[in-house]
Amino acid sequence: MMRCEASPRLAPWFADYASYHRARGNQVTHLAGIPVLMVAILGLLSRVVLVDPGVAVGVDLAGALFAPVLLWYLWLDWRLAVPFAFAAALSHAAGSRLPLAVLWSLFAAGWVVQYLGHLLFERRRPAFHRNLAHLLIGPLWVFAKLFRWKVL
Repeated sequence: MMRCEASPRLAPWFADYASYHRARGNQVTHLAGIPVLMVAILGLLSRVVLVDPGVAVGVDLAGALFAPVLLWYLWLDWRLAVPFAFAAALSHAAGSRLPLAVLWSLFAAGWVVQYLGHLLFERRRPAFHRNLAHLLIGPLWVFAKLFRWKVL
């Protein structure tokens, strides 16, 4: 797979996020925890239907909230945002089919794994404690790492 570099708009976000994720153990916990959280969060938000699919094209809260986030991702780096959108759609599809109890368990497990990574390996608070936008950068950063984009 081709190794790509983040755009000039995205690179500072990745650099700041990466500064909170230097320890290999913490990176591994995020590579596991963030995809689990994506499935859980998108699955939970999919339960809030905004437009009934029987009337028109269905719209749920996950889609409504992800649309502006995707626009931001596209602005930051469209080359990464486009394939990430497909991964998010798969996470949404998977999460929307899971029972609520499973989604809540995944949600809790995902956060526990994240915090354990910071506690045991990084010994530093998560990046989003300083900047909430990192809650949105994290999934993109993990996706980029998994697909060998240069994330610093």
